[in-house]
Amino acid sequence: MNEQTHFHSSGIHSPSREEIHVTERQVDAGKFLGIEVLDHLIIGGGTTCLSV
Repeated sequence: MNEQTHFHSSGIHSPSREEIHVTERQVDAGKFLGIEVLDHLIIGGGTTCLSV
């Protein structure tokens, strides 16, 4: 199992198109390798976060 997290120093927790694309590719690669990607969290400023 794998969970990914990263921080947006801008404080905006919305994912870019590239981040969504990379997450989809990581999920596909994980399926191929037998590794489940549980979530990809983006942490913004303060206490906000978003699950991709």
